[in-house]
Amino acid sequence: MLQAVAFAQNSGRILATDGLGALNPVSAQTGWRSTWHLAAKGNFDGSGNEDLLTYDRLAGEGRFMAVSAAGAFSTISLQTGWSTTWDQLVAGNFGGSAQTDLFFYSASTGIGRFYTTGAGAAITLLGNRTGMQEWDMVIPGQFGGSSHTDLFFYSRTRGDGIFMTSDGAGNLTTLGTDGGLNKNWDQIVPGDFNGDGITDLFFYQRVLGEARFCATSGGALTVMSSLTGLRTSWDMVVPGAFGGSARTDLWFYDKTANEGRFALTNGAGGWTLLPIHTTSKPFSHVLSADFGASNSSLFAYDNTVRVRIHAVKCEDNGGGRSTLITPAEVRTWVDRANIAYAQAGVRLEFDAATDFEVLRDTVINSLDLCGTINNDPLCVARKAAAQAWAMRYPCKVVVFFQHGPAQRDELLRHLRRLPAHQPRSGARDPTRAAHRQGAVAG
Repeated sequence: MLQAVAFAQNSGRILATDGLGALNPVSAQTGWRSTWHLAAKGNFDGSGNEDLLTYDRLAGEGRFMAVSAAGAFSTISLQTGWSTTWDQLVAGNFGGSAQTDLFFYSASTGIGRFYTTGAGAAITLLGNRTGMQEWDMVIPGQFGGSSHTDLFFYSRTRGDGIFMTSDGAGNLTTLGTDGGLNKNWDQIVPGDFNGDGITDLFFYQRVLGEARFCATSGGALTVMSSLTGLRTSWDMVVPGAFGGSARTDLWFYDKTANEGRFALTNGAGGWTLLPIHTTSKPFSHVLSADFGASNSSLFAYDNTVRVRIHAVKCEDNGGGRSTLITPAEVRTWVDRANIAYAQAGVRLEFDAATDFEVLRDTVINSLDLCGTINNDPLCVARKAAAQAWAMRYPCKVVVFFQHGPAQRDELLRHLRRLPAHQPRSGARDPTRAAHRQGAVAG
């Protein structure tokens, strides 16, 4: 069965795929809420078809929706009073019934809760765990050999992971641990990539363009293949049956370019790449599902706060004391910052053709000599000059890259720190980091 894509930007759509890398429109609905933060798919109402759950973290609400074979969305139930701290929402068989259950996880509170779903997609608490460690990703899969869905927890900060099995009663038991994982994995994607019926994992590191297929067994990872030279701008990697085989395939997506690409896996840690295709709008959340009786789909939704960066390379009036920053280095900084701010729903945008300029102004180029706070008249004049220049771009965050000692080393150190300081759900102000970067780079 081939899969399709449905996306929402205050609307919902179904786009079918043809197995050759194309996306074809099937249906569209408008009037979607713009504040859905997370989404999950599953048989929530007991119909046997896959439904959709969207979660609004600000309002503490969840909406269960049925999706017909024709691509029409209809509300099963809207539930209120949910916690507003959930960072991860995972669907799976945690209770043992035919309906899909849910696992909610909050990194800030260290709480994880299992819920079963019943008639009308009503949820009932199955198990409550407190004192959990802080994890960046929670990945579902069949790791322990039972009929229940198990979980893999990954910490980018610590570089460790833990496999835990569920028992159908809301309990978790450690299956295996790995304390030597790369700290820079941006995506960990579950799927049956080798066709043996056990969940494997695909690891992707965006900045270096590296990836790894790993088989799982008894809570341990075995490397199937390591890949290099991948595109470094993929924001999302989504698993699904896109090529018609029994193996799990992948869909790579670049938000900035609005481009996607299907990779059909070969069972041995390799793939066949289909042609790159464009999407009409950017997406912030994407998941694959079988919506309706015979229509497999991807659901995609965009609620990203977008901030455009304008980079100013400063020099003195005569061209002296020029900083060494280049558009490519700004692009690298923006890419790394976007990884850090992804969970906060914030995305920085930068186009070297329109968002980079060279400014010859000795006064502004001397701004960094004033430090953070300095009321000296000369410093006040420098700050006023920079503020006046920034006001030329009222819809952008203007970053001044000024002359200064060891500027490139400082920039590289800042880039390396970004993945370890990923903001949580409440962090929605990228401007402070952007202005700080201007000082660091100078």
